[in-house]
Amino acid sequence: MKAVLFALLSYMLISSHARATGEELLIPSLTAGHPVNSFLQQQLNDVLSATEDDYPSVRTIPVKIDVAEERHLRNLNLGITDVVWALCSEERNREYTPIAVPLMAGLFGYRLNVVRNNDPRFDALSTLEPLQNMIAAQAGRWLDAGILRHNGITVLDTGRYAGYRAIHRSLADFYPRSVTEIEYEIAGVGLDSVQIAPLHALHYPMVYVLYVSKTNHQLAKRLRSGFQRIIDSGRYTELLQQQPWYQSSRQLMAGRALIRLTNPNNMGECATALRDYSQILYTPAPN
Repeated sequence: MKAVLFALLSYMLISSHARATGEELLIPSLTAGHPVNSFLQQQLNDVLSATEDDYPSVRTIPVKIDVAEERHLRNLNLGITDVVWALCSEERNREYTPIAVPLMAGLFGYRLNVVRNNDPRFDALSTLEPLQNMIAAQAGRWLDAGILRHNGITVLDTGRYAGYRAIHRSLADFYPRSVTEIEYEIAGVGLDSVQIAPLHALHYPMVYVLYVSKTNHQLAKRLRSGFQRIIDSGRYTELLQQQPWYQSSRQLMAGRALIRLTNPNNMGECATALRDYSQILYTPAPN
């Protein structure tokens, strides 16, 4: 705990002048190694670069403190970080200011199920009803758990990687993971007993966005302007299509039946973003 407090104080003291003059932007460190993380940071750098004619040049500084998403968000109002990547909800929108642009083309709302190898129940599954008679592994603190329960699915509360072990040990029947993460995570857990269920995918409206504090009006204005510029210039799509995880996500989604779930969370202006930025959203090809 002392080490964490020392790290926080060091970042705040060293960078206070640079942040005041707009030269530095403190960002949270994300889960180490995941390829999506470097994409999000590059996307943010592109947004900042697109606005340098109107705002000061700025460099991003990762704050290397590994904490949960909710704590990252609270760090905004504490001045520990300047931006946070997070899933959008109306409750979060009341506490922080969302930059309501879908960062990963809406792909975060497409979920594939991790199941035990050769589980025959998933061979031809294409509707919600069979899943309502099974148990899903999911971290209880995530918004996804509430969505699953709202749609009549029993949830076993686990951690991110504990969900894979729950499938391995037959404590749960399936574990929904984002199509952008699932291959990376399966490779990381090293369990030969699990696989991606064939033929189907889950989908519910969900937007992964940038948040800033309620008081940082200038940064919010800059980020909104920058995103619009990289979208209009084609840079948003260009960077996205260069990503191996995006290419593999499209391949994984090919030919799957979509099981649509209702998201009971009111996303506020982030729901509007799905309509306003429909031109950059991923849309699976029809079966």
